[in-house]
Amino acid sequence: MDLQRERRRSLNSLSLCGTGAIGLGLWSVIKAIMTFFANRNYIAEMISNIYTNSGVSEEEVSLKAVAFITYLIILAFLVLVFSISLYVGKCANAEAKKGKKDIFI
Repeated sequence: MDLQRERRRSLNSLSLCGTGAIGLGLWSVIKAIMTFFANRNYIAEMISNIYTNSGVSEEEVSLKAVAFITYLIILAFLVLVFSISLYVGKCANAEAKKGKKDIFI
């Protein structure tokens, strides 16, 4: 009886950790999006300066292009992190549910 109680507690903890992994990945994406919205005027100005090159030195345009590419790389990394968090969380939740249905252990 005590072994079954410990098993249920472990499966519940596994399910909770899986949900937490998904939530943490989602929070990191939301936090990055909020940062981009806080700096959206700067990003829009940066993009317009890259394409129009209106009265800006080439060195400044190249620095802003590097900054924009860096933002894109960070976004791609966040998508990768969220994908991994989602995969790990779904696998943990599936394993916890599979363990709860199996009664012959």
